Amino acid sequence: MQRYKSTYQEYLTSEVWKCKDSPSGAHHWIENRTLYVDHSGFQCVHCGEERQFTNPVKATG
Repeated sequence: MQRYKSTYQEYLTSEVWKCKDSPSGAHHWIENRTLYVDHSGFQCVHCGEERQFTNPVKATG
């Protein structure tokens, strides 16, 4: 039986979560709506790196 890595497992093994400036070694993302006009971006509070993330969970209500 072949096992496939989940998206989360791929993220962990890719090491893109690592932040050289963070005390914990991981990025701490906060939403920054000023980065992009048509959608939100995120910025690490420790190193300032900017990224966009796809959120598969949509808010309801």
